[in-house]
Amino acid sequence: MICRRLGFSVVLLEKGSHPRFAIGESTSPLSNLILEELSDRYHIPEIRPLSTYGTWKKTHAHLRCGSKRGFSFFAHTPGKRFADDASHQNQLLVAASPNADLGDMHWHRSDVDQFYMTLACQYGVTYFDNADVTSIESRQNGRERLTFARDGDDTVIDARFIIDASGTRGCLSKLLRIPEEKFKNYPNTRTVFSHFSGVQPCASLSDYKSVTSAPYPVDDAAVHHVFPGGWMWVLKISDTITSAGFSLLPGTFPEIEVGMGPESWAALLAKFPSIAEQFAHANNIMPFMQSSHLPYRTNNAVGDRWALLPSAAAFVDPLFSTGIPLTLLGIERLAKTLEAGLDAASLPAQLKDYEYNILADADQVAFFIRACFASFENFAQFRSLSMFYFASASYTEMCRRLNAPVTQRGFLARENTAFNEVMERCCRTVIDDPCANIEQQVIAGVETLNVAGLAHQAKNHWYDVDLQDVVAGSHKLGLSEATVRRVIGTAAWAGNG
Repeated sequence: MICRRLGFSVVLLEKGSHPRFAIGESTSPLSNLILEELSDRYHIPEIRPLSTYGTWKKTHAHLRCGSKRGFSFFAHTPGKRFADDASHQNQLLVAASPNADLGDMHWHRSDVDQFYMTLACQYGVTYFDNADVTSIESRQNGRERLTFARDGDDTVIDARFIIDASGTRGCLSKLLRIPEEKFKNYPNTRTVFSHFSGVQPCASLSDYKSVTSAPYPVDDAAVHHVFPGGWMWVLKISDTITSAGFSLLPGTFPEIEVGMGPESWAALLAKFPSIAEQFAHANNIMPFMQSSHLPYRTNNAVGDRWALLPSAAAFVDPLFSTGIPLTLLGIERLAKTLEAGLDAASLPAQLKDYEYNILADADQVAFFIRACFASFENFAQFRSLSMFYFASASYTEMCRRLNAPVTQRGFLARENTAFNEVMERCCRTVIDDPCANIEQQVIAGVETLNVAGLAHQAKNHWYDVDLQDVVAGSHKLGLSEATVRRVIGTAAWAGNG
């Protein structure tokens, strides 16, 4: 749709057909803000309501999505039931919105992707489904010739530019034989996942009685069950659909083969009594899916006449819901590159800049999540590490919301040298020694970007949204308290208007 707004003729090729399953379902405040900005910049008003839960439900109620108020983490020990006390030593709850209407979402991707495809066709995109691209050939006329098979026939398209918006190990990676460059020292994690009906909310189970006065409904969130060697996601998409899956380090529970599907799922649940109770009446409503090698990074993400979106160039892990915001950041960067046209002298340099940024973002996320996996041995350590993500994410969001004079182009505040030095030091400490105490280092390290009241011991690991924290941190954004108060006092994203 953006390319159509920029004046290009566009052909969209889908190997399968809609509706179809896709993973990558959880948004964040940053991803929703980018969606708003893309809608406004390129005059695509139909997608703007999908940026908050309230406007989504009012405008596109037929598209299924779940309310995501924040990030909920619960620490588990294999063979034991979940238990906690008033100090919440086995919990971390971080709110992402002041109320449900302004909250994030869990997308039902088959609904949302089909909606986008249909809308793209209304914008003049030519669409072919069941199109299997079989070859790509560079032509002397400055075009790329694509041949795709459909209904037994071959079709040829000459394109001035190709964008691969598929997933990892996708179309261009295969046909152009782009080498894979693995994340440095990143473990070869494995996953098993599906969609389920009948999943009980944590708040309804006696083991989680300590969450009754939480800053938001703990199940209206990206729920993370964390344990040594891995974690589990539980995303409520609707009253009848929950997305859930395990992400495990290699060697974790070696007696369980991920490729076994229902058997491996049942065996994993049996390791954790409180999670097993949550899924006691659940049924998978689609086949189990698995990956024995989840992380992926390509060596190149652009060529003279092609580019990979971040979703096709790299993937790390679903932890912290980074997939959608990273992809939207890439779309934003690539769209701005294409604004000058395909004949612009600056195009090659801008494409290389795009490539550098999306791969650097992926490398940053991989390094951070590698440390998080190591920290699962010690939940207090994980809680501390997570503050780097939440501090940088909330700071980047507020820079955009408030049109602050400081800018954050890189994900996880990648270009902030001081912040990154402390984060890297803490991550390396955790990787080398899962029992090390990094709390005070983290508190000092995140302070320069902390505009969300994070890492405050008095909050007992429960963090609500208090915009007074943004006011108090206005100087970190390069703004005055008066300016921040004025904007917050009238902004719809702050719960006004």
